[in-house]
Amino acid sequence: MAAEKELLTLDVIGPGAICRNAHFPGMTLLEDRVRLRAFCDTNRERLEKAGREFHVDELYNSVEELLAAHPDGAVLNTTPTAEHAWTTIACLDAGRDVLCEKPIAMTLEEADAMLEAAKRNNRILQLGLLSRFAPCWQKIKSLIDAGEIGDVMSITMTQYWNQTTLYSDWRTKTAVSGGGIIADSAVHWIDIMRWLLGEMTELTAIGAAAPDSPKQDVDDTAMVLFHFKGGQIGTLRNSWRHMRPSNEAETVEIYGTKGTIIGNLQTPWINGGIQHVRLVQPGETKVYTYQNPKERYANQLNTFFDLVESRDCASASGPDGRRALEIQLAIYEAMAKRTWVNV
Repeated sequence: MAAEKELLTLDVIGPGAICRNAHFPGMTLLEDRVRLRAFCDTNRERLEKAGREFHVDELYNSVEELLAAHPDGAVLNTTPTAEHAWTTIACLDAGRDVLCEKPIAMTLEEADAMLEAAKRNNRILQLGLLSRFAPCWQKIKSLIDAGEIGDVMSITMTQYWNQTTLYSDWRTKTAVSGGGIIADSAVHWIDIMRWLLGEMTELTAIGAAAPDSPKQDVDDTAMVLFHFKGGQIGTLRNSWRHMRPSNEAETVEIYGTKGTIIGNLQTPWINGGIQHVRLVQPGETKVYTYQNPKERYANQLNTFFDLVESRDCASASGPDGRRALEIQLAIYEAMAKRTWVNV
């Protein structure tokens, strides 16, 4: 009889909405690989609610308590951005591998400290750069890499949601989140654009609050123009306050010399991202459909677990998270100065 494969143990710091809506659905597809062991949160009520919801009995009120109780296992860090650096460094210094939510940190100094902690402890630091793990985005990349649309000339990414409830959320508290819509979600599209087209060299941007926003100092609408090292141009349009049909809440258009890729996206936490990818070529359009909303979450966790098992620290995405933050901060600089910024 073959020996049963040992499950990877995972502890969660900050088991809130992102854990419930993204990571936990992925875990349900990985029951033969992961064991959810403990939760940690400073809010006892929220902690106990998460424990009941996810059937986790070990509950800790502080990171120190969690690390003292368990020197082993990996950590999923889903705390607000302002908490990422110190919590991640504490885990790395305790010999734990960490999958940390995006963006990596509030400042480049914090990000550098996190990368250094991973290096000195020979630990995995993976960032929650979720979109590149979606089969639809992987298909888009394969089409580009195969030359199906020729040389890429431009990419336009649009993310328009209408979520007024966010004004009471931590993501609109700049001291905790680092900004508004750009700090909240631009990291995904920065990472995707770099993954598809290569490095960015300069950008300019403009951002504003909605006229009826109670937080006029927080950008809830932004537009960014990028220039890439390879000569391509890119545009990011995103907002918390632009109403569109749910199946058009996020779209991407990539234009090449021989064809076009168009992705129609769904509201992410409900339907899981792009559902249809169209490859438009002279005289022909091919449509690729993806239906499983949990698959991208599972793929991200699987990649993290692969890195933990192989000890392949060099392939972890900590540096990509640091670069995305650098570009995010440059976007805010461009907004403030109303100019082009080299990145």
